[in-house]
Amino acid sequence: MSGDFREYLIEMEVRAFLIPYFLSVFCAGIPLLVIEIGLGQFTGQGPVTAWGMISPLFKGIGCAGLVIQVFLDTYYVVIMAWGLYYLLFSFNAVLPYSTCSNDWNTPCCFVQAAKEQVIDVDTNGSMTRDTMTGINGTMATMMSGSFFNMSEECPNGTTSPTVEFWNRKVLQIHLSEGIHDVGAVSWQLFLCLILAWFLIYLCICKGVKSSGKVVYVTVPFPYILLTILLVRAVTLPNAVDGIIFYLKPDTSKLRDSQVWLDAATQIFYSNTLGQGFLVALGSYNKRNHNFVRDTLLYSLTNSATSLYSGFVIFAVLGFMAGKQGKEVGEVAKSDGRIVEEVRLFNRCSYSLFLFLIRSWTVYSLFLFLVLIPCSYSVFLFLVLVPYQVLDCSFLVLIPCSCSLSGPGLGFIVYPEAITEMPLSTLWAILFFLCLLFLGIDSVFVVVEGFVTTIVDIFPNTLLKGHRREFFCAGCCLFFCMAGIPMVTYGGMFIFQLFDFYAASGFVLLWVALCESLVIGWVYGGNRFMQDIINMIGKGWIKPYMLAAWMFMTPLFAGTIFIYSIVYYKPLTYEDDYVYPWWGYMLGWFMALSSILTIPVVFIYQFVFVSKGTLMERWVDGTTSRVPEIQQDGPLDKKDHSYGELELR
Repeated sequence: MSGDFREYLIEMEVRAFLIPYFLSVFCAGIPLLVIEIGLGQFTGQGPVTAWGMISPLFKGIGCAGLVIQVFLDTYYVVIMAWGLYYLLFSFNAVLPYSTCSNDWNTPCCFVQAAKEQVIDVDTNGSMTRDTMTGINGTMATMMSGSFFNMSEECPNGTTSPTVEFWNRKVLQIHLSEGIHDVGAVSWQLFLCLILAWFLIYLCICKGVKSSGKVVYVTVPFPYILLTILLVRAVTLPNAVDGIIFYLKPDTSKLRDSQVWLDAATQIFYSNTLGQGFLVALGSYNKRNHNFVRDTLLYSLTNSATSLYSGFVIFAVLGFMAGKQGKEVGEVAKSDGRIVEEVRLFNRCSYSLFLFLIRSWTVYSLFLFLVLIPCSYSVFLFLVLVPYQVLDCSFLVLIPCSCSLSGPGLGFIVYPEAITEMPLSTLWAILFFLCLLFLGIDSVFVVVEGFVTTIVDIFPNTLLKGHRREFFCAGCCLFFCMAGIPMVTYGGMFIFQLFDFYAASGFVLLWVALCESLVIGWVYGGNRFMQDIINMIGKGWIKPYMLAAWMFMTPLFAGTIFIYSIVYYKPLTYEDDYVYPWWGYMLGWFMALSSILTIPVVFIYQFVFVSKGTLMERWVDGTTSRVPEIQQDGPLDKKDHSYGELELR
C-alpha cells in the first residue's frame, strides 16, 4: 500500500477517522463513482473500449484498469483458499487451532485459558501465581508436572495456538527462508485453490443469469449470521466496554494531517475506484437507469454498514480485554506483545471478514431494492465488493504496534475469539462458511469484470456459441495456475508483493487522478453532465459534480498521490524480513506496469495513430467516438445475458 499505516494506527484511534472519512466520500468518493458507473452505462462498454470512445489519447486509463484486474485475479482467490482450509479443519469436536497438542505446535505454544497454571518466576527466584507477564523476565510454566525455562525456550515470548495454526499449519511459512526459497507447494492449499476457482467458474460461466441465481443463495446467509454474531458479541462479558470505547469521540486527532490523508486514501480502496470494475459492470445497466441515485445510496450504506459492523469487532475487543484484564485501548493498541501474539504482517489493515460483510450488505440492499424491479440493471453493483481486503479497505481500524493485518483479523483474532465461546465448533463452521459465501460474492465480480472487459474488446469472437464459457474456463485455469506460487511454503512473501505493489494506493490514486482530469477538463465536465442528464433526465447534482470533477477530486487524488510517493517505505514482512533487491524490483515492475500504461498509450496514440500537426493530433485524440445516437437519446444496448449476443 502507498502509505504505511503502522505509525498512523499506533497513534490514531478509529473514532477520529469518521469526520475526514465522510468528507473524503463527499469530495472524491461519490464524484468518481458517478464517473465510472456513468461512463459504463453511457457507452455500454468495458473500461478499455469506453475510455477509447471518450478520448482515444486516454484509452490507457482503461488499459491500466485491465492490468490491475489481472493482478487482482491472480492473488485474490488465495484468500478464499485460506478460508476453505479453515472451514474444513473446523469440522472437529475440538478445534485444532484451540489447543497446543497438535504436531505442528511448538513448546512456545500457550493457551490463554490455562493462565492459572502459569507461574511467574522473578529474578530473585520467588514464585507467584499470576497471569503471564514480562516478555524479558524469566518465566516457567507448569506442564505435566515439569518446568522448563521459558526465556531460553522462547526468547520472543509465547504464541497462541491460533497463530501457530496460521503460520505453521496453513502457511507453513517456517519451512521457507524468504522469497528466494519458497519451497514446495502445499498440496492441501493447492486443492483448496482449485476448489475456489471451480466455484468461481460456476458463478460466471453463464454471465449475469448464473450470477443472479448465485447471489440468491449467498446473500441471505451472511446477513443472518452477521446479526447472530452481533447479538452474540454484545452479550459477551465486558462487551459494553468495547462499544463505549468505539463510540466515545476523540477530536484531538483531527489536528493531524496524516489522519485526513489516510481517510481520503481509504475511499479509493473501499469504493473499488480506478480498477475498471465499475465501468465494466456499469455497462450492464439499461440506458435510462438512475445510477446516480444508486451511487448516493451506495455511499451512504457503505459508511453506515461499516459503522454497524464496527459494533461486532469492538464488542469482541471488549470481551478480549476483560479476559486479559486490560483496558480496551490496551488490547487494541498494545505495547507490541499481545497475549495472543497477533504478530503478522508489516502493515496494519482492516478486517477481512467485516469488510466482506460490509460489501455484501451494500450489495444485498441493491439486490432487493433495485434488482428485482429493474431486471439486470443493478448487476453493476456486484462490483461493490472488497478490494485490497488485505490492505486497508474497511473503516473499522484496529490500532496496534504489532502490525495487525486483514488476514490477522479474519484468520487469527476471530478464531481466537471463537475458541473462547460456547459451542465453538458450531461458531467456527458458521463463521468460515459465511466467509466462503462472502468470498464467492466478492471474487467472482473481480473475474467477471475482467471477462467483461475482454469480451467487449473482442465481441465478434467471444460472443459466438459457447465461446464465452470456454473463455471463462480458460481465464479461471490461467489465474489458478498463476496463483500456485502463493500456496507454496513461502507463498506469503509473494502474496505480500502483489498486495503491496500490484494494486497499491498510489496506483489507484494515479488512475483516479487521470480519470477526474480527463472527464473534468479534456472531455468536459459540462458535456459529461449533459450526457448523464440525457440518460436519467435529472441534473440536480450538476453544480456539485462540476466542482468535484474539475477541482475537488483532482486536488484530493493528486495530493495523496504525491504524499504516498514522498513517504514511501519499502515492504517488509513482520518488520524483520527485508526483501532482496530483485524482490523490490519485481514489486515496482507490477506497480509501474499499470501506472506507465496511461502515458505509454497516450504517446502511441499521439505519435502513431493521430495525424497532422501537434494541435490537430491533440484535437483528433481528444474527440469523442461515442455515436451521436448514443449521445442524443436512449439506445437499447447489447444483451449481456451471455447465451448469445442480441442487438436490438
